[in-house]
Amino acid sequence: MIQCPNCGGNLVFDISSQQMMCDHCQTQFDPYTIEKAEDAEKDEFETNIFTCPQCGGEIYSTDNSAANFCSYCGASTILTQRLSKEKRPGYIIPFKITKEACKNAYQKRMKKAIFAPGELKDPKYIDSFRGIYMPFWSYSVDMDSDISIPAHNTSREGDYDVTTNYLITGHASSKYKGISHDASSTFDDNISESISPYDVKNMQVFSPSFLSGFYADTSDVDPHTYIDNAKEVAGIEDSYYYSSSVTMNDLVPDIPLANYFKQRNQVVGADSTMFPVWFMSYRKKDRVAYATINGQTGKIACDTPVEPKKYILGSLLIALPIFLLLNAFATLIPKTLLSLVAIIAMAINILFSYQISLIAKKESTNAISPNNDVKIGDEKVAVDASKDYSWILYLVMILFYSIPMVCAFIPSLTTNLASNAKIIGLGSTLIALVATLIGSTISSKKISKLKFKKGLNPGIFSIIALGVAFLVMLIQPAFDLFYYFSVLLILVASLYSLIKLIEYYNILATRPLPQMSMYKGGDDRA
Repeated sequence: MIQCPNCGGNLVFDISSQQMMCDHCQTQFDPYTIEKAEDAEKDEFETNIFTCPQCGGEIYSTDNSAANFCSYCGASTILTQRLSKEKRPGYIIPFKITKEACKNAYQKRMKKAIFAPGELKDPKYIDSFRGIYMPFWSYSVDMDSDISIPAHNTSREGDYDVTTNYLITGHASSKYKGISHDASSTFDDNISESISPYDVKNMQVFSPSFLSGFYADTSDVDPHTYIDNAKEVAGIEDSYYYSSSVTMNDLVPDIPLANYFKQRNQVVGADSTMFPVWFMSYRKKDRVAYATINGQTGKIACDTPVEPKKYILGSLLIALPIFLLLNAFATLIPKTLLSLVAIIAMAINILFSYQISLIAKKESTNAISPNNDVKIGDEKVAVDASKDYSWILYLVMILFYSIPMVCAFIPSLTTNLASNAKIIGLGSTLIALVATLIGSTISSKKISKLKFKKGLNPGIFSIIALGVAFLVMLIQPAFDLFYYFSVLLILVASLYSLIKLIEYYNILATRPLPQMSMYKGGDDRA
């Protein structure tokens, strides 16, 4: 705790005024005047380390008030506390976005998430946003080199294409400061990238005073880890500049400029910095969802799971008026109805297979996942975990109801379907059966490589239901009851597929519970 010189009360950093403010007498102080002169010259500062007993996640603060929940795994527990010496960062970007503004931005985002669990919109839950300074390495990259770039220019002369070769020579010079990468193995790279960039021009010299009232994550990634990335970013910027310059305007380089300049760039410095993040976690059994907001710009990224009950209820509310419209404008014969539900079942299972592919890619590259050893062959594809995949669920709803709607309002189409019901029925059920069989085989292989499983592959039930439907279409029984039974069988299988689609979507939209102790001191991309 930093004491007020006037009354001895607790001083905290006030975002609105960018000053230290006493929570008792409301007196304001400059953050740099509070720190003792002798402390400012030291390479270390004294702080309280809070460690989660469940996941091993660590945060620290100059305050000594006990933390009662873990920001990373969402556990409601008293974090163990110890006094420690931490290496002083070089720079810091103080919080600019207040907690109230942060909560408003999050609530605005959640208004669009109509299927999100109610807890995510609970004011008491939203109040659990915690201000955490995340460690970053800020690189300075310079280039001062003679260049020699082969290039060519092609022109048309009569019936010939004439190519002229050139050699562009000269001297290139550039300087970049503030190319940043997060320095914490507990902070997923996908999260840090999704709320970037930060305006590094507003970095200030670090003082422990800025931490009062906030927390900070520990830095455990070596600065050499991102040197190659920093040179690559600078090389891309160099290529943009030189390719649009007057010298290069009419010439096409024979080599990739970004790689050429990357090889000539040199990292001349790596400053330890701290960037502000508003952080909140939502835990559901063995999964956790994060909401993060850039504490300087207000840019937001959220993992948004779906509440199955809300989604099913929403589907029913849409189904009711469509059912009434269908009865008012058209009547589908049993064979046509069976064809339509077969196509819908096929579409749902194809989407399910696609969903499993996304999950497999995400889980194989999750930076803080205990399932880090789960891979799909040798493939490692980065998937933005904070990306919103809810369009998949909306697409399912459209597929459920759009085809009957089209038939209802285009009577000629309904008539044509009825007159060719046998041919269409056999073709549609066979296509649906084969496509579902292929999709289920692919998804089953991917599911078998994952450590988590959520019951049987729904494609199995859809294959059985579609197989029965195909036999009914082939035999052509005289009683409509057989067709309606097949429709009911497919709808039940589709409903099960829909429920499983939501369950697996929630896996895609959330993350495994972290085990921070496994990654401390390591490269979070390893």
